[in-house]
Amino acid sequence: MTENIKINDTVTVKEYKHGDSVFRNFQGRILKYYENSALIDPVLPDQKDSKVLLGGNGYIVVNLKSLMTSGMSIKGIHRLPKFEKKHTAMQSLILKYHHEGLTLKEISATAKASESYIKEVLYSNNLKPNSREELTTYEKYIKPNLAQIRRWKHDKVKLKDIASRLGIPARTFSNLAYSHEIFNVHDKR
Repeated sequence: MTENIKINDTVTVKEYKHGDSVFRNFQGRILKYYENSALIDPVLPDQKDSKVLLGGNGYIVVNLKSLMTSGMSIKGIHRLPKFEKKHTAMQSLILKYHHEGLTLKEISATAKASESYIKEVLYSNNLKPNSREELTTYEKYIKPNLAQIRRWKHDKVKLKDIASRLGIPARTFSNLAYSHEIFNVHDKR
């Protein structure tokens, strides 16, 4: 199972050995990821333990197998993909197809890319894959009223009021509006 842990998230260190000392079940904040470990800023309740453990710069490197979050072991970290320049044309194509309303399988067939790569591109752009149900709602309520929605946006009408005028729940409208880039994250109100 892959945990979606980000930099600055708090985790529990199950066990950490430093010299002859063993420290168990203390919290820390993730500063950086390595291949099989993470750089942790530990939080220890006992100052005496802190001096023994930290020594140098105050940070420790801990194996991912020794970390827990929400009571579950971390078996892997979901990292945002590291894209190279040769992928930018493919990324643009995937984003274009997503905004046109294609589902994950349709994008995969059209763009000739794997579904996992398409998901990584979408997630790295804070988008989620389209589903048929969402597309139906989008095409039924939002697409025909797009010009009016943009006017309301320009007139600074709140998202919940726009959703009410369209006759759909505010959360549904918000999800669709952001995933289809009618609004961006700075437009929340």
